[in-house]
Amino acid sequence: MATPRSYLVIGGAGAQGLPVVKALAANPKDSVRILTRTSTSPNAIILSTLPNVSLHLGSSTSESDLRSAFVGITQAFVNLNSFAIGQKAEIYWGMRVFELALESGVQHYIWSSLDSALKLSGYDEALRCGHYEGKAKVAEWMQSQEQGLGKGKMKWSILTTGPYAEMLSGNKRPKKDADGTYVFRAPLEDGAVPYIHLDDLALYAKWLFDHPGESAGLELKVATEHVGWKYLAETFEKVTGKKARYESVSIEEFMPKEWKKGDVKLGAEYEGENDDTLLTFRENFVAWWRLYQRSAGNKGLLTRDYEMLDRVLPGRVKTIGEWMVKVGYTGDEHKPLLNNGGEGVSQ
Repeated sequence: MATPRSYLVIGGAGAQGLPVVKALAANPKDSVRILTRTSTSPNAIILSTLPNVSLHLGSSTSESDLRSAFVGITQAFVNLNSFAIGQKAEIYWGMRVFELALESGVQHYIWSSLDSALKLSGYDEALRCGHYEGKAKVAEWMQSQEQGLGKGKMKWSILTTGPYAEMLSGNKRPKKDADGTYVFRAPLEDGAVPYIHLDDLALYAKWLFDHPGESAGLELKVATEHVGWKYLAETFEKVTGKKARYESVSIEEFMPKEWKKGDVKLGAEYEGENDDTLLTFRENFVAWWRLYQRSAGNKGLLTRDYEMLDRVLPGRVKTIGEWMVKVGYTGDEHKPLLNNGGEGVSQ
């Protein structure tokens, strides 16, 4: 009989964390603890109603809060809020949370990461996206750490994700033209975004925990499909029967000077606006769109091994069209996912 697990999920009340918690809590013999700053957010309220899920009030940037959260924990899934703390703090706390987990006797630790377009491009500054680089630098540091350290003989894995398909119901949803055409407007050119369906992301996280012999030391890079937006509009037409088109615009048109949040720095609420290590939202998302401009056809900057993903999760959603059918996507309903403006758009 399998030994019951006790999970800690840091970032559990976020867009990514919510489905991860639900997947991990599906086994009634296991328990899931969520470190959260508030018990009154909509997602925290949803999670508090689930059986074998508990909220632990505290901050992921407080050592005392982290130590208390890790008491009695055997497995940990960690996704820090890059937009709230900035890349400098994420690098420090990403390393420190790992160390505290190891000290506390955690047996398996998963870091939720993103690709380093800066490194993959041969250090092209035009592709330095702050919320990607912080996570990626922590992942690179982790890959220099041994397996099986600490009293829990801790194994570690990395889950490298990307933009969520569900963002297409948020600020990336299409806008209706006067003639009723749904217009997918973005500065993507002929590039592609490797979207990931959040429910599948959660199942990949569970697979990492369930297969430690294979997943220890593994960086699993996940996605549903590389999606160009011309293809996205064509797929939307086929699935919904609604007329649609893709409109490629310049980055300057998409993020005009009048964009009020453009000059706000990611992580300013933690580090302060005068921290020169922080990027503005404009700087960050100009790089974000550029890296996907260069990722078309799974042959560019950011790639995924879809054959491996089929083996790991045979029942995964394999296309953006399948996702649209599964969720009943209409292009009309607005379902914002992320706080701090982190959906890569200006409005």
